[in-house]
Amino acid sequence: MQPLTFSVVIPAYNAAFSIGETVESVLAQSWKGFELLVVDDGSTDDTPRIVRAIADRDSRVRLVAGPRFGLPAGPRNLGMRESKGDYIAFLDADDLWKPDKLANDADYLASDAADFLYSGCDYFVGNTAHIIAQLDPAPIGRPILFRNLIMIQTVCVRRQTYATRRLQFDEDPRLRGIEDYHFILETYFSGLRMARRPGTDVLYRSHSPTSIYPRGNLPLLLRRHVWNLRKIREKYRRPMVEYLSFLALTTAYKSAQWALRRA
Repeated sequence: MQPLTFSVVIPAYNAAFSIGETVESVLAQSWKGFELLVVDDGSTDDTPRIVRAIADRDSRVRLVAGPRFGLPAGPRNLGMRESKGDYIAFLDADDLWKPDKLANDADYLASDAADFLYSGCDYFVGNTAHIIAQLDPAPIGRPILFRNLIMIQTVCVRRQTYATRRLQFDEDPRLRGIEDYHFILETYFSGLRMARRPGTDVLYRSHSPTSIYPRGNLPLLLRRHVWNLRKIREKYRRPMVEYLSFLALTTAYKSAQWALRRA
């Protein structure tokens, strides 16, 4: 049996401050069977130059230049189409992986060939020595409808399954900042095999200047989550009572989060 291969997809836009460190964290993986696709979303800073310089010395790295999408869904989809690995793993341009991230994924998938695999992550501020929180999500279940605890940077998906099902990130601008959550819900309601493995192999950069999540704008945040659930209900024909129940829970949860941050 051939060892698993991974395609690592990183969307990048004006990420010169972090992209070098992010790419190096992938190149430092103990699991060597991977390709790395950095999909540049029309950066106007040194992001492309930094990636090209790394690609010149490591053939596993490829800079993919697409049109200006304006949100991460488009570059991620382009990266998925360009991928050749058995599994596609996602990482953002300002976050990092610990050295055994892909090895731990491969070890788990050797005994459980899930379509979608996720794990936990550490949150840091400034440098990786300053860990402020840890997320170790529970197994997937109905609560995913009102609260997403799966970080896309921990996820890898079976490439062939997603290509056959034509599952990808929704490029609707009304989902800006939560397109990864929508992608997870699509996977859940498509009935694919989703698995959680133990461990925290991702370092998530809190308060990143490139973050597009509208954390400080409660009305906008709620509108996007309402649209997210509405699209899922319509596409997968979920009962109205379920939609309204989880919409109420989402509104209450996000409002409480917002109030606590402002307290």
